[in-house]
Formats: sequence, C-alpha cells, structure tokens
Amino acid sequence: MTGLTDLMTDLDYSPAAEELTPVRRWLAGHGNRLGAFVDGRFTRPGAELPVITALDGAMIAHATETTVEEGLRALRVARRSGKRWAALAPWERTDHLLSFARRVEENRTLLTLLSVLETGRPITRVQEETAALPGRLRAAATAPSDAPLGVGLMLLSADTGLGDIAHDLAAALAAGNALVLKPAPKTPLTALALAAIAAEGGLPRGLLNVVSGGAPLGSALAQSEIPGRIVLFGSEEAGRALVRETAGLNKSLALRLGGTPVFIVFGDADPDAAIEAIVTGFGRQGARVLIAADMAARFETLLLRRFERLRTGNPLARGNDLGALRSAATARLAQLLSTASAEGLEIVRGRAAEGGVAPELIRAVSPSSALWDASIAGPVAITATFRSVEEAVALANNSRFAAPVSVWSGNGGRALQLALQLGSGSVAVNAPVEASAPPRADSGFGGWSLAEWSRSDLPSRGRPERPSASPQAMPLNSGARLVIGGVARSPAGGEGYAAATGVAPLGSPKDVADAVESARKSSAWSRLPPAERARVLHAAAERFSREAGRIAGTTAREALGPAIDRFRKAVLPIGTGESQIGAERLLLSQPDPFGIVALACPAEAALMAPLSLLLPLLALGNRVVMLPSPRDPQPAIGLALLLAGAGLPSGTVSVISGDRDALLPPLAAYDAVDAVWCFGTSELAAHAEGTAALSLKPVLARDGGRIDWTSREMDGSWLLHAAGRERSISLPTRP
Repeated sequence: MTGLTDLMTDLDYSPAAEELTPVRRWLAGHGNRLGAFVDGRFTRPGAELPVITALDGAMIAHATETTVEEGLRALRVARRSGKRWAALAPWERTDHLLSFARRVEENRTLLTLLSVLETGRPITRVQEETAALPGRLRAAATAPSDAPLGVGLMLLSADTGLGDIAHDLAAALAAGNALVLKPAPKTPLTALALAAIAAEGGLPRGLLNVVSGGAPLGSALAQSEIPGRIVLFGSEEAGRALVRETAGLNKSLALRLGGTPVFIVFGDADPDAAIEAIVTGFGRQGARVLIAADMAARFETLLLRRFERLRTGNPLARGNDLGALRSAATARLAQLLSTASAEGLEIVRGRAAEGGVAPELIRAVSPSSALWDASIAGPVAITATFRSVEEAVALANNSRFAAPVSVWSGNGGRALQLALQLGSGSVAVNAPVEASAPPRADSGFGGWSLAEWSRSDLPSRGRPERPSASPQAMPLNSGARLVIGGVARSPAGGEGYAAATGVAPLGSPKDVADAVESARKSSAWSRLPPAERARVLHAAAERFSREAGRIAGTTAREALGPAIDRFRKAVLPIGTGESQIGAERLLLSQPDPFGIVALACPAEAALMAPLSLLLPLLALGNRVVMLPSPRDPQPAIGLALLLAGAGLPSGTVSVISGDRDALLPPLAAYDAVDAVWCFGTSELAAHAEGTAALSLKPVLARDGGRIDWTSREMDGSWLLHAAGRERSISLPTRP
C-alpha cells in the first residue's frame, strides 16, 4: 500500500499563477478599448494603441493614441481643477487624499495585476509597491507645504511602476497641484486605472488626468505654457531632450534617469543579509557591488549559491523571485552581456525556468569598462573590489548617476562616515536601497532631484532685463581688480571697460578658468560644519554692517538698509533633520552643497542681487564663481573681498566682471562646475538651460530683471532649499 510519504515524494510542485479575473473584468467593462482619462471620465476611444504585456508579448487591450489637441485640453482641465484644489484649506485636501488612499487599498489587487502585466516585475514585489502608495498619500497629506506650482506633467517610461511614481504623485497632490500623466504607449493601463480609482475615491474631477501616446505628444505637452513642473522617468537621452525642449520656458524639472543601485560590502558585514538585499532588488534592476578585497571570493561564492536558489518564470506566480523583461529591456540586457564578453570579463550565468530571466554575475569590472556606469535593466550583478574606505567612496562616486547606495558593515560609525561622503541623495545602512526612501513629501527619492514640488515663486515686478551691448575694451587703471579665489588681481588680458562707476576690469575665459581651478582645489569651505560656516558668515555680517556704504558705492546706496538686514538673516546654521521609519529604522536628512556653482547676476540690483544669491549658496557650503552685474560690478567685487577678509577659505568666492553673456557659456561648460544659477536676460537663461542639457547639471535660470530683489519674499527659505541637495541616510536603531 502506497504511504503518504511516498505520495509526497512523487508529487510535482509548480508555482500557482495569480488569476487575472479582476483585470479581465475591468477591461471588459470598457470593451477592451480605453480612451484617455480627462476631467473625471474616460474619453471616447480613438486611434488605437495595442497594449502588450511583458509576460509573453500578447495584446490584452487597446488604448487610445491621444492627439496633441486632446492632450492640451487635458492640461487646461488640470489647470482649472488645480486652481480649485489649491484654494482648499490643507485639511480639506487631506480628507480627499485619505479617501483616495482608502480607495487604492480597496483596489490594490487590480493595480498590482496591471502593473505586473506591464512591467514584468514579480507579483510579490509589485504588491509591496502598491501597498506603499496609500502610505505615501497619507504621509504627504499631513506634511506641510508651500505654494503649489499649478499643473504637474509626469512622463513615464515602459518600465515605470507604481512604486516609482508614488512619491512624486503624493507630494504633488498634497501640495495643491493638479496632474497629467503620460505613460508609455504600450503600458498605459495602470495609470488609467489609478486615475479612475482617484475619481471614484473622491478626488475632484480633472485633478488627475491620463493621456497616452509617444514622444511627440510628450514633447508638445512639455513645451506648453501650462505645466509648471515636469517629472521624467526615462533614459539619459530622453532627459537631455526634455531639458533642451524646455530651455527658457521657466519650468521646474525633475529627471528620474535610473542608474544602477550600488552595494558596498565591508569585510565585517553579514554577507547573507547583503546578498538578500541584492537579489531582492533584482525584480526591478541589477546591482553594482563593491566588495572588500579580503572577502570578495567568499562573497561571490555565496552570491552564486543564492542565484541557484532563485526561482524564475511567470511573474504572476507568487513563488517566483524573478519575472519577465519587456522586449526592449531584453535587447538592452543582451547588448550588455555582449559588451562584457567582448571586454573579456568573466560572466557566470544562473539558472532560469522556461520564459524566465537568468541572473548573471560579471566579475572584476573596472571603472574603465563600458559596463561600469551602465543602467542595468535585468538581474545582473557586476562586482569590483576595494581595500579602503577612500577607495570605496571613489568607486561609488565614479558615476554619471547619483544612484541609491546600500552600505553593509558591522561598524556603524564607519558606515555613517562613508555615507556622508557619497555622492548620492539616498543611502541605506545595513538595509536594501528601498529603506532609504523617505516617507515625506519634501525629500527626494533614489538620488538627487533637480527641484521639489513645493516652493514659493519669485516675487515679480514684470520688467524684463533688456539686453545690453558687449563692453568695449579700454586701458585699465591700476585700482580695478577681479577677485579670484578671494584674492584681488588684475585680469589676464590687462584690459577694462566702461561701467557705471568708472573703468571696471574686463575678465576673459582665462580668468574664468583660473577661478574654476581655484574653486576645484579648495574644498575647505564645503567640509566645514554648518555651525562653523554660520560663525564665519556672522563675522562677515558684522563687517558688512560697518562697511556697507563703501561696498555699495554711489549706485547701490539706496539698498543699504535691506542689504544689511538680509545679510544678518542669512547666517543661521543649517541643521540636520530626522524621522522614524517604523520601529527599526531612523532616517537622517541633511542638506548638502552642490560643490562649485556658476552664478550669473542681473544687470540691475548690483548689491542686493549678488547678496541675495551668494549668501544661501555659501550657507550651504558651496564655492561660487560669480559673474556680477556688467553695468556695476564693484559692489559684488567688494562683497567678495569682505567675505575673504572675514575668514572664508581661499577659492570659495571668485568674481569675474566683464561680458557676462559671453563668459557664462564657457563657465557653465566646465566639468568641475556642478550647478548653474543664471539671473540674466531671458535669452541668457534659456541658453544656460540648453547648455546644461549635455551634462544634466542642476540649473536655476530666471530673468533677473523681473525679480524685486528688495522684497520680503526674497528672505524666504526657497533659495536656501535650491542651493543644494538633500541627502537621506537610513540607519538601523537596533543592533
């Protein structure tokens, strides 16, 4: 007689895939043909776009290819609805958002299944992302916010899931903005379902709209005057194109360009926990793993053993760790492996079930390899070794992307010290990279972002700066000097030009190069603690109150009182915030400087403008190369010399007067320059934004003539917030 043990031994097991009944029912309710979602309802279906699943490439529905006219109508609807939404009291918006969060929870199965079908990520991972969205909405609903920007436009790639957009969506709505989402043409279903759920859940009509289409539609929407904020999820090429298209249009941009997460594993780390964090992320992307040299061989052996136990196949099956890739991602992965093979790198391939994606390990990748900085879409780990903390920092920071970092070490102090040196805005200690994602509306996620959803707008007086003729060179008298690295010196060309207060030094590209090099060699100011920087600026404020008349000269004397007050308000130290993430994690948030900032000042407000712009940059620890007012550069030059005399390290501030419009392009193009602030003419601001498209540097560009530099609003915190980037570090609270 056959026993139970024998039956269990011979029994074949297979993962059970989740039923798609909720998806089929929802699609059938719309006749498997969906229009755009605008003004709280689906529009009539138009030109059809086939919706292809990541599972098997099958078509499951038809979406509508939204016309440009219909897309612009969605923006107008959002603007109208957004005005009513922004006029609500914060607690009224909170009620709507909490109702939306409850509705998302009720429909989480539908949203999860749609996201799995579109992205191919394993269902267990997607469930976690869907479950996190209500929490994001609730956290954002109770967070303080400033004035909204109006209408936000979110451009999504085919790989963008709910977890990717949760932070931006929640923060935008909570701050009083309306949204238009444009998903990729082949993956619009999750966004459409979310918008329909929002309307059912109590969000006002027209607040969350979805249009589907390709790049031409996204380009037309981005260049419309309506969106004040644009968030792009996509490739570097798409990011550069968006920056070029919106140059000069006075829009706030955030580029989520991916990048491969970095894992730094020290010899005293728990290898099993670190490996689990790496493979957990394989459901979304690959990993760049930096391993202490003394444990690299053992760690790679353990990682390969874990690869053998990974379950691959149908992403709808709950037992599977790895799902499917869309055809484009599969092609990118094949190209990556082909490049690795051509470079002679060792590739170790894991197992994969039929239709699944096999995990891969590529060993001993050097920073010179084409793979080093590649954005890895599939379950691939590339490894490198380090022998010191300094080498680990250098390897981790050797990237175009500020990707999230996970640090693994048994020494908490060393891990925190390393985290503070990393060029990433999101660092987790002894936890997966997701643990560093802040649950608040005012922080970035997954690396530095170029701007935030909420900020006060610039006080405007409606008079644009008028272009002026290039200065004509003339002999320079002995008293006119530039300031390079805090030291007064003659311009390289030995020439001057006629300014409002006499002959001013005429700077040249050679002077710009010297100023950038001086700033690059001197990072002492950036390394000072915030309290020490505040002490130096306070000493400078005291000196300024005594010498302001001399610095202002005859042309800026009427701004003396406001200038002295502004200087005193700008010297408070910048603190570090903290918040709890559950019972086991503590999130530290710290504002960090960009590094070297190119600053172009307006022609008017020769004292108030450089003072208002320079002080927040310095307070956060930046070094600045300033192009002052071409009409009256003397107040800015005097201000820089006063700061140097008050104790600012050499190289912190340089002032190059002359043809501002001709000097800014070469200054902004230097690799050592980390950010650009341009407050010249509208044409110069547009040029600065377009120039930044190649390097994707953060740019703050406005027509300086339209700003009332003496207004009380310019004392606000938004400039200080814009003067750097926020770093989030997640720490364990228990051993």
